[in-house]
Amino acid sequence: MSQQQLTMSALEAITFVKSEAAAIWELTAFLMPNIGSLPVIQTVNKGIGRAGSAWQRAGRIEINIAYICSHDCIEQHKNTIAHELAHIIVHRLYPKAKQAHGIEFRYIMGLMGYDGSTYHSMSRKEAKQAVTAINNSLLIDSI
Repeated sequence: MSQQQLTMSALEAITFVKSEAAAIWELTAFLMPNIGSLPVIQTVNKGIGRAGSAWQRAGRIEINIAYICSHDCIEQHKNTIAHELAHIIVHRLYPKAKQAHGIEFRYIMGLMGYDGSTYHSMSRKEAKQAVTAINNSLLIDSI
C-alpha cells in the first residue's frame, strides 16, 4: 500500500471541522432562529468512503477526518460540513420530510449558501490509506 499524503494534520482537521460547523450554524441560526442549538460535532477517522454522516435523532454529525486530511479543497470540506448540518436542520424543522435530499434539504443548503446536490466520497482504498497515514502521524507526534 502506498503512503497517503496528508494535506493537514489530524489536530488541524478537528479544529477546522469544529470551527467551521460553529460558524455555519451561527449564520444559519441568524437566518432561521428556530433551528435550535448546535448539534454535537464528532470527528472520526474511518477507512470508509463517506466524508460525513448525520444522526438526526441523536442530534449529532460525524465528519471523517481521513477525508479532510487527505483532500486539499477547503470549499468542498465546508460543503460537507454544511451538508451534514442541513440534515439535522431538516429533521428539526421538517420531521415528516420524505427524502433525505429532497426539496427541504435543498432549500436549507441554498439558505446556507451551498449546493444541495453535491455529494463527496472517496474510495475505500484511499480512505484506508488516509487512516493509516493519520495514525502514523499521531504515533510520530506522541514520541
